[in-house]
Amino acid sequence: MDTGIGLFVVVMGLVSRRPRSCIELRRHVLLSAMPLILLGIARVVALLAIDYGQDEHEYGVHLNAFFTLGLTKLFGSIFGYFAHTDWQLLPIAFCVLVCHQVALTFGGISEYVMDDDVLRTTFLSANREGIFSIPGFVALYLLSIYFGRWLFAKTVYSFKEMIGKLRSLLIIVIACWLLMAVSAYAVGISRVTCNLGYVIWMFAIMSTMLWLTMVIFNLIFEEANERKLDEPQSLMDETQFNESENLEKGLLIPSKTVAIKSSGTQCIIIESLNMNGLVYFLLANISTGCVNIFLKPKKRSDAASVLILHIYMFVVTFAVFQLYKRRIRIA
Repeated sequence: MDTGIGLFVVVMGLVSRRPRSCIELRRHVLLSAMPLILLGIARVVALLAIDYGQDEHEYGVHLNAFFTLGLTKLFGSIFGYFAHTDWQLLPIAFCVLVCHQVALTFGGISEYVMDDDVLRTTFLSANREGIFSIPGFVALYLLSIYFGRWLFAKTVYSFKEMIGKLRSLLIIVIACWLLMAVSAYAVGISRVTCNLGYVIWMFAIMSTMLWLTMVIFNLIFEEANERKLDEPQSLMDETQFNESENLEKGLLIPSKTVAIKSSGTQCIIIESLNMNGLVYFLLANISTGCVNIFLKPKKRSDAASVLILHIYMFVVTFAVFQLYKRRIRIA
């Protein structure tokens, strides 16, 4: 659950771009941020209607994950609008993150948010977890946009460029995990406040998974497919076969390209989630509530809880797969 909201913000940033005009900013607000905020309002109304309580230590009494995503998109789009280039997103994100961490550490906000003795008498105090975590998520969102622009600066790379990109990404992966270890000791890791440690942790997970995905799907599988397609079909292909043999011996310079895009070798589950990520998130959210209401996981054994978890994950994944199978894209 702690990684879910952070990684959703990361993915939201990877597939987004900064608004370059007032029209694009308005589109970001109306078509991306407002639907999420409306989903948050709908969730609050639904919980009140069925008298289903939520853990106030997660996002507060009234706020929830949809408010966090919507407000992150809203303020992230506003900050992105003031960046003249994509590369200016990096210093803006660092500035927001540093100011956020300074306020948490030296401004007493972290203690205020985490103190159970603070009464929830006002809207701010009642929803302090959700409100004071927004700057951290905005910084994570802006960093993800910048990272996505760097990673997908070109949709097709030469083999040499792909290797160079993977080397750079591996350095980022190692650096993120090292920084996460340092930040865990220095400031801790908290999803509730979305502090520096949490942002680095999410970036470490994201960069690791991207590196593994690129190595597996864009290099290993693509290489296997190309070799299969390039095999000589008959003796008439002897010339082509000799050229391939020379290539293996290093006598010819490879000129193939590699696309960092989903392809036929991409996992179908990944394709399904890419097509309807928000629908998957919404169904998972609803399923979690249904499981808590009807199956009472707290009263069950660990084995039964894990079984329930796998069943409802399968059901939710199967639902978005059916949408993918029918080429239905909702959100």
